Amino acid sequence: MLISLKSLAQCQNNSKPFEYSIDLSEENVNYEFPFQAPIKVTGVITDKSGAVFFDAKAEYTLTVHCARCMKEFTVDKTQEIHYLISTENEEDAEQTEGMYYAGSEEIETDDIIVPDIIMDMDIAFLCSEDCKGLCPKCGCDLNVTTCSCETREVDPRFAKLAELLKK
Repeated sequence: MLISLKSLAQCQNNSKPFEYSIDLSEENVNYEFPFQAPIKVTGVITDKSGAVFFDAKAEYTLTVHCARCMKEFTVDKTQEIHYLISTENEEDAEQTEGMYYAGSEEIETDDIIVPDIIMDMDIAFLCSEDCKGLCPKCGCDLNVTTCSCETREVDPRFAKLAELLKK
């Protein structure tokens, strides 16, 4: 959504509310496509004596796979996004955390929201903290069943000795 910063002066209370959705279903993040449903965004841009504030809330559901057992599950997220908007170019300005450098009198809200959402994502997800994962030998889901694989690993240097113990 493109918003003109000059138009804020004509708005009531020098603020412009916005509400829309973003479709990121084609966005590949960590080798997955986690955004199966649109992201709902609500917010307001406010001009307070020349300082322009961007405040938004993004609500979305991620569809991801567990890093241990590979089961697909969903995670509901709500993210608050706050920036002070500068009309300077990023190259010309001194870098400050919490600042967004628009470089013009117009801002594209997606350019602020989408990178913030993606940078806030976890690298890996777990279906539960006590997920047992998959057996490294047979691949069965240890949350559902127990496998009969030998769990004791024998150092290959002592394999011949282990054979003697079996006899």
